[in-house]
Parts: sequence; C-alpha cells; structure tokens
Amino acid sequence: MSRTSTPKNLKFDQLLEKLIAIYPNIKFSSANSFSWNYNKKCVSYNKNSEFAVADLLHEIGHAQCDHEGYTSDLSLLSKEIEAWSIAEDIGKRLNISIPKNYIDKCINSYRNWVYKRSLCPKCLQNGIEKFEREYVCTNCYERWQVSSAQESRVYKKSLTK
Repeated sequence: MSRTSTPKNLKFDQLLEKLIAIYPNIKFSSANSFSWNYNKKCVSYNKNSEFAVADLLHEIGHAQCDHEGYTSDLSLLSKEIEAWSIAEDIGKRLNISIPKNYIDKCINSYRNWVYKRSLCPKCLQNGIEKFEREYVCTNCYERWQVSSAQESRVYKKSLTK
C-alpha cells in the first residue's frame, strides 16, 4: 500500500534530497527516531516527527563535528550545544529557521539530565564526575555510578562501602 505524501513530507523529502547532495559522505536512513551513528557515518531520521527538519539538521551537526560517543556527562552536553550551533548555521545557509525555544528545550533536557545524575543519592548535594559515569559528592564523599543510558529516569548505584 503506497502512502500519500503530505505537503509537510514533500518539503522534508525535497530538503533531504538537497542535504544528500550537499553531504555525500553522510548516509541517511529512515527510522523511528533521530540519531547520528559515527561508525556507520549515518544520520537516522523520522520525517513524521513534529520538529523533523530541526532534528535532521541537528544530527547533521553531529556528523559535521565528527562526534563519536562521549567520555563525560559535560562532554555530551557540550557536543549537543555544538551540534545545535552547527544546525543553526546549516539552517541559515538553506534559509531554514529553527525555533530558538525548541533548541533551548532540547539543550535544557540534557542540562536537567546532567543535573539529576550529579545529585548525591545520600545528601542530595551536587557531586562531580571524577571518572566516566562515576561521581563523588564534595559534601559527604559518597561515590556513585550512573548508567550509560540517556533516559530521563536516572539510575544510580552507590560505590561507597
């Protein structure tokens, strides 16, 4: 059964064709969500997403910056900010405006994620990430690990005996 394209999808498809021509070193793959896969040099996209164009440009931003994983929570936040900055630049060149409030919402979701991970499970003060996914509280010296998952729910495992 063929799908009828909506005007929104037609615009997205036209933009995608243009981006494929501009960025021949990047593969593009339809998926349920947006992501950048460094190893495959592939941007996954969902053209039916509410902010599909903005998210597509954001993932291309990761590709342009050659982002490969992250070693600390703050490095991930930094990469997200950098990718949005590149996305805005790409948008300007293509005469596409990305809503600033959407960018802020996305970046703030990462800031909140980092904040929650840094909260000490014992005294609820902020700790610092000493090693990859391992925090220590500067108040009570509790140590904890966090998962590598980038979920909104933060899981912590105490390391202090």
